[in-house]
Amino acid sequence: MLRRVSALYGTQRFLRNACIPPYTNHHQLDECVKVRGCFTLISSPASFIRNHFHSSRVSNSAVEYSLDPSSLFLGRNCRRFCTLEDLELEKTYDSGGDDNNVDKVYKTVLDYSKPEYKMEEALHKLGVELTTPLVVDVLQRLHFEEKLAFRFFNWVGHQESYSHKPESYNKMIDILSSTKYKVKQFRIICDLLDYMKRSDRKSVPIEVLLSILRKYTEKHLTHLQKFARKKKIRVKTQPEINAFNLLLDALCKCCLVEEGEMMLNRVKSKIKPNADTYNILFFGWCRVRNPRRGMSVLEEMIGKGHAPDYFTYNTAIDTFCKAGMVAEAAELLEFMKKKGSTLSSPTAKTYAIMMVAFVQNNKMEECFKVLADMINSGCLPDVSTYKEVIDGMCSAGQIEAAYKFLAEMGRTSYPPDIVTYNCFLKDG
Repeated sequence: MLRRVSALYGTQRFLRNACIPPYTNHHQLDECVKVRGCFTLISSPASFIRNHFHSSRVSNSAVEYSLDPSSLFLGRNCRRFCTLEDLELEKTYDSGGDDNNVDKVYKTVLDYSKPEYKMEEALHKLGVELTTPLVVDVLQRLHFEEKLAFRFFNWVGHQESYSHKPESYNKMIDILSSTKYKVKQFRIICDLLDYMKRSDRKSVPIEVLLSILRKYTEKHLTHLQKFARKKKIRVKTQPEINAFNLLLDALCKCCLVEEGEMMLNRVKSKIKPNADTYNILFFGWCRVRNPRRGMSVLEEMIGKGHAPDYFTYNTAIDTFCKAGMVAEAAELLEFMKKKGSTLSSPTAKTYAIMMVAFVQNNKMEECFKVLADMINSGCLPDVSTYKEVIDGMCSAGQIEAAYKFLAEMGRTSYPPDIVTYNCFLKDG
């Protein structure tokens, strides 16, 4: 009972001590409560308690009050006054772009969100007049889709009839830095956007870019230099290339591979690319389903003396196969066998990816041809290889071919395990 009485007195004391905005009539109003950045004015604590609490029991001159949810801060005696910041915010959104145009642009961005889709061409065909409120509204809707938001932001910035304002820059930077993961991934891009906002420019000069990369390296990538000094290793590459690789990776993940390659061509004379640079760019072109550009990057990489690893090849082949580009994946496999080094020669995983792709496209002849090439090259299949191929055959409905493969598995001294048999049960 004492706790309830003290809670009631605490509520009254809170109402008495609540702050009152400077434009409030002190003689007419006794109390004021500030809720969520806006002021709610109340005629008196007693009226507030009567309107929003109802008594349930009286005992020993103490009344137990309980909260009435239906009338919390919604009583007839409450009037809402917003701060100047709230008024400015409401004014900004009230003067925003046409909701119909915002819906069109937002829907187009979502419909063409996949890497292989031409979002930029679809946005061009809309013919919507671009304004800063419209761009800010679209970015606000894409707050949790930072990669799509930055792709849209980049397209808008290249339009002749539009130039970014500080409001759109601030919104984009806020989206790219809303979590620790995003900050770690897009910190350099945020620095570039901040420079463009302050200098009112659409591009960043090469000297400024190198300065931003150097500052990022000195602040966030010092562990590499410390490790090299501790182990007494002489690092031949420039430290800035590691920061540039992070920037290039962020652009490629946002499907801005063209912009990333252009930026690489700009800094080539100042920073020497390493194997990671070419690997990132190569995988970026694979992501947007452009194998021709990817192969040109791969040839340039080999010409510079860098050897791609098998993980890069396997990822690219798997990406092509999942996109239905089996012929391009087969060309890349032939490229691996002819020009690949010891570290980048095809592995059992590589052959398994190709065999599953041929099975799913109903090309059984090519599948068994790849298996024969695999055995002739000295790369013998193991249990996991057989399991992946059998699983792919069962998923594609090629049960008879899967049984033949199962028999072949037993003849090669690799008896099937329970996981392999489960492939038949799962699709049977």
